[in-house]
Amino acid sequence: MSAQPLDRNSPLPLWAQLEADLQRRLDSGEFDDGPFPTDLALTNDYDVSRHTVREA
Repeated sequence: MSAQPLDRNSPLPLWAQLEADLQRRLDSGEFDDGPFPTDLALTNDYDVSRHTVREA
């Protein structure tokens, strides 16, 4: 699995969409074999700011 695109037109804030997708990825076991991605990796994967990543 990988990062799902975030809907910038959604009434749901980007941080909430990101939080939900990260939870989905955690629940699927995607990160079981390695370390959790860094803030920088997540900003690149989701094309969002570091602030958005930290809010999530």
